[in-house]
Amino acid sequence: MVEHVGYLCENSPPITGSSRSGAGVGDRVSVAKQHVVQREHRRRSFSAGNLSESRHTPILARSELHAHNEVAQYGRVTDTDFAALADQDLLTVLDNGVLWLTINRAQAGNAIPFYVRDRLIELFRDAHTNLAVRAIVLTGAGEKHFCTGADLSVRPPMPHRPATAPERVVGTGIDMMRRGFQTLMQTMLDCEKPIIVALNGTAAGGGSMFALAADLVIAADTAKLIQVFVRRGLVPDGGVAYLLPRIVGMHKAKELIFFGDDLDAQGMKELGIANKVVPAAELHSAAKEWADRLASGPTKAIGWSKKLLQDATELDRRTLLEQEAMLVEINTSTHDGMEGVNSFREKRPVEFTGW
Repeated sequence: MVEHVGYLCENSPPITGSSRSGAGVGDRVSVAKQHVVQREHRRRSFSAGNLSESRHTPILARSELHAHNEVAQYGRVTDTDFAALADQDLLTVLDNGVLWLTINRAQAGNAIPFYVRDRLIELFRDAHTNLAVRAIVLTGAGEKHFCTGADLSVRPPMPHRPATAPERVVGTGIDMMRRGFQTLMQTMLDCEKPIIVALNGTAAGGGSMFALAADLVIAADTAKLIQVFVRRGLVPDGGVAYLLPRIVGMHKAKELIFFGDDLDAQGMKELGIANKVVPAAELHSAAKEWADRLASGPTKAIGWSKKLLQDATELDRRTLLEQEAMLVEINTSTHDGMEGVNSFREKRPVEFTGW
């Protein structure tokens, strides 16, 4: 049985209160508090950050969001447990080596507030070294939106500061960018495990970053990608200007960013953003097929191949070839590296373990 950690959890105390659908953050505060009880229940069953040895295993995020339990300023949310809200708004399931992440905010266009962004950063960083995770799938709830960028209606709690300090200090915005979507983008690129984006709907603005930073993209035939920034008079953020020209070329990247036109699923495939396009009803099964194949493969070899390919656009020829030689030799000492050779010699099916 697959267990959902966060919004649904098989062995957690029941949640009472109004339906989540359509509820705003303020409406969900009482539900969030009840999730504190759920999380404590889970904590007693699993030590934080560790995975049980069952085939279908819950992921317990070691969330730094616990530090934000006191007060969100600006009169928006008070005494809110943002880690509990992250449990609701980002569904997390580990199934046979595949970590499934679902942005669960369909009523808000799957726009992600700071606490979902920070949870994603934590999970990608954890997956990098977590031997139980061998592949990752990221998708959105519903059929209309994959992710429409950041939800700025929910602001994080502010630290104490002098009474005479201005509301906005020079450099604050730069720091927010660095710690926000830029960090999220880099954790995806640096994660050793292959990341598949199952693009179920529109990816707009910062939400398009996920498709650009992913290793593989499977798009529903109803999906769209929109560099919506110019429509709002904004400069692209979240690393989009870094990622997009590396995939589609500089001139096409300028066209997409300057005009902000919709790019449909077939257009994404033609430009190399999407690997393949499938009917919306087949998206989950198509993502599962690829993810299961990756999760049964030589995880270290795939991760180091990912690093070489991404560094190929950054490093000079000599440096990259030196890195290639080093990684090839290191890989021969891994269990899977030796298993691949031994299974060939012994003429038997290969059985990779992920290390």
